[in-house]
Amino acid sequence: PEIGRRAFSDDPKIVAEHAMAMVKAFKEENIVAAAKHFPGRGDSATDAHHACPLLDASKTRIDEVELYPYKKLIEAGVDSIMIAHCVYPALDDKISTVSTKILTGLLRTELGFKGVITTDSMTMGALIDKYGVGESCAMALEAGADIILMKAENQWRGEMFYTIGKWVEDGRISETELDKKVMRILSLKYDTGLFENMGRVDSKKASLPYSDSEVIAVSKEAAVKAILIAKNKDNLLPVNKGKRTLLINQLNSVKTPNDKFDHPSLFTTLMEEDWPELHCYETSFGFENENDEKAVLSFVEAGKYDQIICTNFYDRSSKPHTYIKTLIDKGYPVILITNTPYCINESGGMITDAGTIVLNMNLSPEGYRTTKEVLFGKLLPKGKWPLTNFDPLNLKSNE
Repeated sequence: PEIGRRAFSDDPKIVAEHAMAMVKAFKEENIVAAAKHFPGRGDSATDAHHACPLLDASKTRIDEVELYPYKKLIEAGVDSIMIAHCVYPALDDKISTVSTKILTGLLRTELGFKGVITTDSMTMGALIDKYGVGESCAMALEAGADIILMKAENQWRGEMFYTIGKWVEDGRISETELDKKVMRILSLKYDTGLFENMGRVDSKKASLPYSDSEVIAVSKEAAVKAILIAKNKDNLLPVNKGKRTLLINQLNSVKTPNDKFDHPSLFTTLMEEDWPELHCYETSFGFENENDEKAVLSFVEAGKYDQIICTNFYDRSSKPHTYIKTLIDKGYPVILITNTPYCINESGGMITDAGTIVLNMNLSPEGYRTTKEVLFGKLLPKGKWPLTNFDPLNLKSNE
């Protein structure tokens, strides 16, 4: 599924359990939690950034599977719900973001949600290819959305303001409904404490999560319980530091380069600290052209390495790292590290052909540190296969 590791599980009950725990924790810390993507996108194969996904499931299936976590979260008092840019023929033939049947009929009336409804980004291809930006935004408000997520800083903003204003003038969106939307948003801000201190946060507290010993301990515990060795057929683990080894590491583009706590090269830095002889080659998440792949393969062949450690992390906008499969096909001993249990697709992931696979499940600083300790044999991983309906390596049966 395109949603991949952005979902807690492929089991709706497990999703609900974890989501409710997260919402509870967020509420305790005065953080607004938004459940997404309503009414559920776990079974779609298309990225809404580029085209409109279609979930052609029966109404019964949607009610029992997709809607199950949302029902539980609404009962638990989730503050906000984000709508999917997706078509559900069993519910409506319109894209859900602009569907009155889904936003007002299903979410507000049938499920009784009283919180804030927000759209996903309104500049995704799924919407603008069909309706255009301005019309999409106005249609979403008319359908029942409270917040329009408009991230673009360009001419689209002007188009959005003009179109919404015209719809209000023409009576297609009433001022009474707009007042209700504003009241829901302001009430949520008030309840969350955002009216205190003019909404400002103490800058001295900004970096505390990285240095708070309790936070670090919990992060470490979570990382240890999550990571698992999915495969060690070639007995490359623990790694033999006496072998000539190359680490090919993906640089996470969403991490800030000058962040000393969690920068893009953190995993490379941690590995080099304990292994000065290790050779390292850093790549981006996705190659722009075939020359990038040729450069990596040439570097490997010139180095005459005994073993290669490759990271292949999930990133929904990346291209597949086919060079890893090429290395495996050429007979190189490859240790694959990935943060997702799903197999390789257009978004990266697990390559089952690899003889050695480590699933670290996350890209946090403690996740990287735990991965290093597992590779060096200093830590026994405690993770279990996280999925119910997908198990390509038959790990469930071996637990």
